[in-house]
Amino acid sequence: MEAGTIGLWLLATVLTMAGVAGLVIAVLPGPVLLLVGLIMAAWAENFTYVGPVILFINRHRLFHARPVYHRPAGLASKLKKQPVD
Repeated sequence: MEAGTIGLWLLATVLTMAGVAGLVIAVLPGPVLLLVGLIMAAWAENFTYVGPVILFINRHRLFHARPVYHRPAGLASKLKKQPVD
């Protein structure tokens, strides 16, 4: 393995772990980090095992996950703005 490939694998591992943590911790954008981690892992293997179709499907899933991911924060801010009687 070349040094660049090892670096890409390390970056992919860190991004994927941060993405999994981001699914639980609201501060981190979990789905985005997971997608970037997958892209880095695919790039490390020259897109042999993960091709453009898989990346497109995961990108599509990311755009559908973002509104659901941010909905609880929006609901919490609406609840805080209600006046107290």
